[in-house]
Amino acid sequence: MHHATRYLWTAGLLAALTACGGSSGSGSTASVVTGVAATGLAISGGTVSLKCVSGTASYPATGTDGSFSIDVSGVTLPCVARVNFKDASGTAQQLHSFVSAAGNVNITPITELLVAKLTGAAAANAFDTFNAALLKAISATQLSDASKAVKAYLAANLGMTVTNLPDDFVGTKFKPKTATTAGDAFDGVLDDFKVKLGAKSLADAEGEVIIAGGNGGTAGYPATATFTGKLSDGSACTVDVAADHSVSVSAASWAYTGGSIKTMLDGFYFDNANGEIAPAVFYSGTRRFFESNAGNYQAATAAAPAYNTGLSFDATSGKLIMASGSVITDTSFTPAAGANFNFVCAGEAYPAGTPVGVSEFNKATPSRFKASTLVGGPFTAPTANNQACTFSVDATGNASISWAGFTTTGGKLDLPNTWLTGAADQSTTQAKYDIYYSKTTGAIVGTSMGGSVILTPDESAGSDWFSVTISQSTTNKQAVVLANGLASNPKSVTCNTANDPAGKWAQVASYIGTWKGTKDNNFHLGTNATCQLVVDAHGAMTYTDTAGAATTINSTAWTVTPPNSGAYFDFAKTGTAITFSMDFTGTTVSGAKPQAYFWKSGASTEYCNNMIKQ
Repeated sequence: MHHATRYLWTAGLLAALTACGGSSGSGSTASVVTGVAATGLAISGGTVSLKCVSGTASYPATGTDGSFSIDVSGVTLPCVARVNFKDASGTAQQLHSFVSAAGNVNITPITELLVAKLTGAAAANAFDTFNAALLKAISATQLSDASKAVKAYLAANLGMTVTNLPDDFVGTKFKPKTATTAGDAFDGVLDDFKVKLGAKSLADAEGEVIIAGGNGGTAGYPATATFTGKLSDGSACTVDVAADHSVSVSAASWAYTGGSIKTMLDGFYFDNANGEIAPAVFYSGTRRFFESNAGNYQAATAAAPAYNTGLSFDATSGKLIMASGSVITDTSFTPAAGANFNFVCAGEAYPAGTPVGVSEFNKATPSRFKASTLVGGPFTAPTANNQACTFSVDATGNASISWAGFTTTGGKLDLPNTWLTGAADQSTTQAKYDIYYSKTTGAIVGTSMGGSVILTPDESAGSDWFSVTISQSTTNKQAVVLANGLASNPKSVTCNTANDPAGKWAQVASYIGTWKGTKDNNFHLGTNATCQLVVDAHGAMTYTDTAGAATTINSTAWTVTPPNSGAYFDFAKTGTAITFSMDFTGTTVSGAKPQAYFWKSGASTEYCNNMIKQ
C-alpha cells in the first residue's frame, strides 16, 4: 500500500493560458491557431489536439517543418494543446502547450516545462484532467512569472545559455531544423536543452522545475503579512508569514510549544505510483494552498516532532481562509493519548456558517489488532513440502515468522503491530500486515501510518514488499506471506500447523503398534497369506507384503480424510507409483476387536483385510 499524495493540477495551472500562446504579432487570423511542434528537430506527421473551455479541435498531421494550422472558430478559448508523435526509435511521445488566443502557438519540450510549472504536476495532467473553470481563472501575471521561472531553471539548473530563448517562447515564431534545412537560434536552444538534460528524462526536468526556487508554483509564496482568525471555541489565533517564507500559527489558549507553531513553506510530496512531485504551492478552484514540509514521520519523537502546516487563501481577495496542520510525536497506529496535536485557525475568508475544526491533542486510539485466537507460539507450521517454519503472535499483535527462505532478512520476518493494515482486514481470527524490508540491509523501511504505508521513491526501488496474513481456522493456524505481490516469488511461503507431523498424528496415536491380516489380490479372496503393518510412535507406517517386501511412509505423507471419523488416511510414496490407504474404523465379523483395512496400489493392487492389532 503506498501513500499517494495530493495532485491538484489546479488552477495554478493554466495561469498561463490567458497570456501565453496566440501572440497578436503572429499575423494569424482571428479564428486560426498556427504554430510549430519541435524538439530541436521538427516533428513531422504528429497529431495536434486542442482541449478548450468549450469544444475540441485537431490537426491530423504536422508538416515536415513541424507546422500545423487549426480552425478554432467553433471552440471557446483558452485551450491546452497536445502533440502526439513517435520519436526516432518509434516510441510514442507527447508534448503540451497553452493556447490563450488565436495566433501562433509553439509546442516544444520547453512549453512542456511551462505547463508543469503552472500546474504543479506532470504537464499531461492539464490535458487529461482538463478543467474549464480553472483554465479561465489564469492571469497574465501568473504566466509571465512561470515563463521567467522556466528560463531561470534552464540557466541555473541545467547551465544553459538562454539569450536566444524569447520571454514568450510559446507565441514567438521560430524555424526548427528539418531533414534538409538548419534551424534558427531559437531552435538551437532546444538542441542545447537535449544536450544539457543528459541522462535525465523530460519527466525529471518537470519535477525539478516544479520545485525550482522552493515554491513549486508561479504565484510564489504568500505575501509577508499577519492574519487574524478564530479557533473553534471563538478565541483568537494569528498567522504570521515572514520574509524567509516561514509561517507561525499562534493561539494563547494552546498549551503547546509556548502557544506557537512555526514551519517553513518548503514542503513537497512524492507520488510513488508514478514518480512525480507535487509542490508546496498549488491551486484548487478559487483557493491557493501552501504546504510546509511534513517532515520524516518515521523519525518523529517527542524530542524531535514532525511539523506540518497548510495555508489556504482566497485567490481573488488574498484573504486567509484557514491555517491548519499538526505536530506529530508518536507515529504508531495507537499513539499515546496527548502525543499528537492538530490545529485549525479559521481566517477572515472562512465560509460563514461552516464549523471550524477543533484544535486538540489526540485521544487514546483503539488497537486494530483483534485476533485473540492467534496469540501464542511459536507454532510449528511446516510448508507443504516439509520445510521448517514457525510463527508467533503476542497479545498486542506483534508477530514473527521464521523460515529459511527469507534470505535478505536473516531467515525471519518481524511484523510490528504498527504495520497492521486497515481495520477492515482485521478480525478475531485474522491479522494482516503490509511491510517493506530493504533488500540490502534487511531493515524495515518506510513509514506505516494508520494502516497505510509511506515510502520515498528510493525506498520503494530498494525494498521487498511483504503482504502477510496470519489466520486461524477450525483445526489449524497458518501464515501466508506474499512477496512483492507474487506467489511465485522465492520469498513467498505458506506455513501451516496442519503440516506438523506431531500434530497430524496426535489425533490417531491410539493406532500405534503392529497390525496383521490376510492378503487378497484384486478382490480374489481366500489366499490366507499374511500381511503386516507397523505404526510407530511418530506416525510412520511400514507395510510388509506377503513376499516380505517392506515399504515405509513417514507421517508427513498422510492425509486425514475427515468423513471417516478422522481415522482414514491416504498417502503416496514420493518418487514411486505406490499409494496406500488405511482405514482403522472397521471391526471383525464378530465385532469383538478393532480391525484395519489396508490397500496398496502399485505394480499390482494388494489388499490386506481383517487386520487386527497384535
